[in-house]
This record gives sequence, C-alpha cells and structure tokens, in this order.
Amino acid sequence: MKKPHVLFLTEGQDIPSTRFSVSSFIPYLEKQGIYCSVSHRKPQKYSSIKLPCLNYKVFRILIYCLLIYPFSIFLRFFDLWKSRYYDITFVQRDLDENHTSAWLEKLFRRFSRCFIFYFDDAIWLSKNYFGKSLEQKIQEIIRMSDWVFVSHKYLADYAEKFNSSVLTFPMSIDTSVYTMKSPKALIYSENNAKAHQPR
Repeated sequence: MKKPHVLFLTEGQDIPSTRFSVSSFIPYLEKQGIYCSVSHRKPQKYSSIKLPCLNYKVFRILIYCLLIYPFSIFLRFFDLWKSRYYDITFVQRDLDENHTSAWLEKLFRRFSRCFIFYFDDAIWLSKNYFGKSLEQKIQEIIRMSDWVFVSHKYLADYAEKFNSSVLTFPMSIDTSVYTMKSPKALIYSENNAKAHQPR
C-alpha cells in the first residue's frame, strides 16, 4: 500500500504549537515511510517589527500591510501550487489570522485531496490584527475540512458542532528528549533554589 505524502503548513518554525504538534512527530512519521514536507510561515506568527525609525504603531501597521503581509501571502501561493501533489494537506491553525474570512483555506481545500485542520487552543475566541473576531472563519474552516484534529475534549466538543469527523490528538512531549531527573537531582535542585532565595 502506498504511503501518503503529507504537506504540513505551520504558523512558524519556532512557534510552540509547531514544535510540539508537528515538528516532534515528523521523524516518527518518516520512519513509517510517510513522506513529510513542512512549510513554515514567513515571517512567523508573533514576529514584530523592531526598527528605530518605526516606533509609532501607525508606521508598523503600514509596513505590515504594504510589505510583510503581501510577502507572507505570496509565499503561501507556492505552497498552494505544491499541495496538488500531496495526498494530505495538514493546516496547523488558520493560514491567515489577520483575515476574518477563510479565503486562503478555501483555496487549499479546493486543491487538496484531503484537508486536515488542527488546532490546540480556543482560537475561535481570537481577534485579528485589527480587533475583528475570527469565530465565523474558524467555524467555516471546520465545516469544510475532511478531518479536524484537536488537542483535548473541550475543543472537540466545539468542533463536533460543525463537523462529525473530529479526532482528539493530545499534545505530548518526546520522552527521549525530555527526560525526568533522578530523585537525587530533584532534591539537589530544590535545595539549591531554596539556598538562593532572598531572605
């Protein structure tokens, strides 16, 4: 049986949700013969403009709207073209959190053979860069997805209102990377912290 080719679209390489929900699983998927390609948003989510000449919010908004946002969307159109050649398109959260409609996700849905939407937080309560609610957009993405992956029951209960194909996929950590300290090390760390507390 042919193993699927999966295109992962994330919010950015260093975003916690990407590291724990996508990047940490890639080696294990590839060991099973699943071909994985990851495309991180550029610039990644939460990136800020830090230039001496752009101290005023109005200038930052202008730079974002005229340069950064169009550049980010332009790169996503390359991913859109690639998605035609993959069996699964896996979208981590929404692709464009600053727009209140799912226009970009709809394009990927049209080009994708199988469209999976994943979210690990109550993102329908979020607002975009201009303070507009994203709830209607998130509901729309959930409805049009082949599968919806969530990280816990609260999110699953919400997603199931709009899509019956919901899978709860708890967020986890790689215990081969993050190991527990020995009891002696824990006691030493605790005593060391107490010794350095101000009196």
